[in-house]
Amino acid sequence: MHLKVYPEEWWIADCQVKNLDVNATLWQKMTGVDIEMIADGKNLIMENNVFNFTNLSSFAHDGSYYCEVCGQDKHVAGFKIYTDLDGKGFQYPKIINKPNSTVEFGADITLVCKVSGRYKLRWFKGSERRSCPEYKFKNTEDFEKGCNLTISKFSRHDEGAYSCSASRSIVNWSAQVEVRLVMIAFVKPAFVNSYDRVISFKEGETLNLSLVATGYPKPEVKCTQENERQNNIIANGSSAILYISKLMYSIHNGTSFQCTANNVNGSTTYNFSLNIWGKCVSS
Repeated sequence: MHLKVYPEEWWIADCQVKNLDVNATLWQKMTGVDIEMIADGKNLIMENNVFNFTNLSSFAHDGSYYCEVCGQDKHVAGFKIYTDLDGKGFQYPKIINKPNSTVEFGADITLVCKVSGRYKLRWFKGSERRSCPEYKFKNTEDFEKGCNLTISKFSRHDEGAYSCSASRSIVNWSAQVEVRLVMIAFVKPAFVNSYDRVISFKEGETLNLSLVATGYPKPEVKCTQENERQNNIIANGSSAILYISKLMYSIHNGTSFQCTANNVNGSTTYNFSLNIWGKCVSS
């Protein structure tokens, strides 16, 4: 079985024997005559019968290898150098579609990590880890899959630094990139427009008040009328409209309203009542 290595990576052939005084030789199997690998102290280093290819840059290195000690052969795994289309050695992963550093409360976030080559990808936040399989990329379609980490309904608990790690055990290589996510700060609701606590109208006029609240997360506004005539109130998310087409002294004078804006950070309330000026009756 051939191991897969990339140009500029290394590979180790262990030819150790019990008797350290005996030198081993490393041979590459070839058609016809096998070739002995000669340690040059640079691209091939040998120490205690362990051969280390420090920079595999030639496809001539492809193949199977065996150790020879005192006429006895010991098979060691061979390797095959990847082509550039399959990736590169010592790669750093990349985080694709990186979101803004500030995330909305309740949002769904998907972090995508990719790397060019056969690496084990893993997302982690502190001690929380999620591994992706060691993809054997065969073509662009496989490469595009990457490793996804989905955070559903983002909350304060999800804040922090998320790292994607790419590792290749054969060369003991690991590299990672990081993205830090912070939730947008909560803001208590507040009404943008304000009115007097007692609002005066002439009899026959129209009541048309709009109440808008701000805050984060977006607050919900609800209004109630003391006589529970909710048909006079139109609520729509963070705003509400109070509408009465024709105010009558006998019905609406002194009528009270209460509007409340709520979100997870708290609430605020606005109370007001109507003062209707009745028509003067001449004697």
